[in-house]
Amino acid sequence: TLVYPVFSTGLLYYVDYVVIGQDIMIFLIIFLLSIIGGSLFFPRKIEAWGGKRLMMYSLLMISVGFGILFFIGRNAMLAIIPFVVIGFFFAGASIANGILIGDVIDNDELITGKRREAIYGGVNAIITKPAISLANWMFLSTLTLFNFQEPMIVNGIAVKQPQTDLGITGILVAFCLLPAFFISLGALAVHWFPLEGSEWLKKKAYLIQQ
Repeated sequence: TLVYPVFSTGLLYYVDYVVIGQDIMIFLIIFLLSIIGGSLFFPRKIEAWGGKRLMMYSLLMISVGFGILFFIGRNAMLAIIPFVVIGFFFAGASIANGILIGDVIDNDELITGKRREAIYGGVNAIITKPAISLANWMFLSTLTLFNFQEPMIVNGIAVKQPQTDLGITGILVAFCLLPAFFISLGALAVHWFPLEGSEWLKKKAYLIQQ
């Protein structure tokens, strides 16, 4: 949730200031096609990898993709490579996310005897809504630290200002390194996700039979 708004906002800054003159639709189409490719590939790996490993692999590769983008992002053609990586494994993480949430709710049902999906959905909203505001604050604060030049208002029209090399680096830090950092933390956290292995599969089979 921290990464979504940073990516969507950062993409606009990236196209406007880093790869000036490039059509944002090019990057969006590449990203969407990569997601479609991942959506076709990863469902075949769920049985072999399981939700936990799929999530860890996907998050780690997304983090790597953002890291690569930071170093080669000033070249629009080379930037296509990390965008493909990010989009492809974003699909894997999205699929794994549903699996892991389902496992947590299944485990809660085993403990309480109740199916409490609505409660989990409500608590999820309490956590994610403030995270969106926090993400936007972090992104803009990072730009300020790197002396980003805000557009000037001329006759009611926002006119983009040329950025120094430091300002462009700030955009890449906010757009690439912030997501890489938080996604890496997510991958590390998933390492301790306990619902996996043969015993957990037996419990899931028991629930299915009920």
